[in-house]
Amino acid sequence: MDFLIVGSKFEYMLGRPWSIEPWAKMTAGTGVLLYGHVEGHFGGKDPTPKERMAALRGEKMPKRGGGPVSIDYYRERAYKLYQQGADGVLPWDGFMDQGIITQLGDRDALYEWYHYEHPAFDYSETVTIQE
Repeated sequence: MDFLIVGSKFEYMLGRPWSIEPWAKMTAGTGVLLYGHVEGHFGGKDPTPKERMAALRGEKMPKRGGGPVSIDYYRERAYKLYQQGADGVLPWDGFMDQGIITQLGDRDALYEWYHYEHPAFDYSETVTIQE
């Protein structure tokens, strides 16, 4: 095996991040590259077998619910997966332009974003300027 991709339905269905650490321990020293799967949508549900068959016949699939995650969510999950031992990340089912894909693979850029830019999102204050 050359690589292992690990993901979790809990992230997709419930919006709960998960840890890749158990798999990092399992693959340590084996030469197997470990990738963390990052969901692109939260909520909704998987298609039923009947819906899959309808899709194969070219019928329109019903809306699944949920919505896409933000680019910042991809950044945060990628940073945390690297911290937990992942060798890379596999973004899935979301809007991805080339710039963000490149950034998800740049650990230094993710570190800088997480430690310097990201904290600013958690703090805001209204400032009134008087003349």
